[in-house]
Amino acid sequence: MMTIETIWTFSGEKSNFPAGVFTTRELAEKWIDHYQLSGALTSYPVNTGVYDYAVKTGTYKPVKDVAVTPAFIQNFSDARQEHYFYKHGVPETAIDLTSYPLGDFFVEVCHLGRSPTTGKWQVSVEIASRSGTVLASSGKIEADAITNDLLAKMLPQPFSAEELSAIVEASWKDKFVL
Repeated sequence: MMTIETIWTFSGEKSNFPAGVFTTRELAEKWIDHYQLSGALTSYPVNTGVYDYAVKTGTYKPVKDVAVTPAFIQNFSDARQEHYFYKHGVPETAIDLTSYPLGDFFVEVCHLGRSPTTGKWQVSVEIASRSGTVLASSGKIEADAITNDLLAKMLPQPFSAEELSAIVEASWKDKFVL
């Protein structure tokens, strides 16, 4: 019988609970890609708490009294755990993000690479507040779908056609060679 020493959990963006638990990173990534999910994939030791494991392996030493309290231990995360982040199924290490300021907002264009089936560029467009809160997301779309109309629908207030066109044109000039 095989002994499992590590599991992988996937937690979606803004989620309080894991959406999936896997025995291998490969299985998790296949599932993440299939559903084009955004979030974090993290490895966890089995049959022990992250805090206990970090203390046992020497990656963490509690120094202050607060570091042994239930409130601290129940929220403990070890930076040395393997963490991988995804945007619409694509590993964030493969994503090129460009942010364009617009009033009190940022239009963020995540360049996700070419579609393996159509060969067209794929992107995700997100509208974020200055604090970084994502207010709207297009999901994975083809790059030529970035239009004034799309941005106008996503933004919480109106902007001029010139302002929107400048972002559409910049996103193409900055990243796409057709």
